[in-house]
Amino acid sequence: MSFVTSILVPTDFSRKSENAIRYACEIASNTGAEVHFLNIIEEPYDFPSRVDEILKEKKEQNEKRLTSMIEELHSVDEFRIVQMKGLVRVGKVISTTRSVAREYDHNLVVIGLGGDADLKKVLYGSITNNLLMTSSIPVLAIAKRIDYRQPRRLLFATGLRKKDIAHIKKMREFSIDIGVSLEVVHISEPDTKTNPGKVESFNQKLQKITKNPEASLTIHNAPSFMEGITELIGDDKHTLLVMTRYRKKFLEWLLSNSTVRTVAQMASVPLLMLPADE
Repeated sequence: MSFVTSILVPTDFSRKSENAIRYACEIASNTGAEVHFLNIIEEPYDFPSRVDEILKEKKEQNEKRLTSMIEELHSVDEFRIVQMKGLVRVGKVISTTRSVAREYDHNLVVIGLGGDADLKKVLYGSITNNLLMTSSIPVLAIAKRIDYRQPRRLLFATGLRKKDIAHIKKMREFSIDIGVSLEVVHISEPDTKTNPGKVESFNQKLQKITKNPEASLTIHNAPSFMEGITELIGDDKHTLLVMTRYRKKFLEWLLSNSTVRTVAQMASVPLLMLPADE
């Protein structure tokens, strides 16, 4: 059974949501997962005397939009058999998303990122940031600035931690489900020495879980993690980058160790963040 059985897709009906919806449906069609589309209405601060009336009207309106969206998706042959459901809730975006994920036992959240102009705002201080950093289930973040591209490779960036082996095993199964290759890489930075014994031990574990005696991770030397990832991705827009969340302030670290160019490169491919708190 795939690790993905139930997918939650928060949507505000924007372009960034469209890309997330496409990726979620493609994954579901390959794994047999169901997809729930969640639209969250935040309570208006204006017109306090008409709040209930406004919310009721907005909720009915968005429920119809979700129904229409699902009907349109089901008209696509490859999505026809995917089980889909639309949910409209009133509340704060982050807390409501978490609550719904628990209620329906979702095991993947797929959410859209902003475009070039609002990348910094969205990635470093808002909804996606919060979900990437605090979600108890994996989060797949999709950039608005790119069109859907069929993934061909999962690029798993490892820090050679023992816990990564279990995640790599899960990603190997996922890669088989969605029909892509899996590449495991370690970025070796100048200020950190890569222990050969640790690499050998890690490779032995890789060979065991993949049942491939030739399996081994790629060691890529680079001035920084971000530059290494950028070089490995290159112009390949069919890569899905996978990372484990160990750094408690991951996005602050990301911002302090990157340039606008490398951040844009990161946003040009989907990013799957796996929770692996130490």
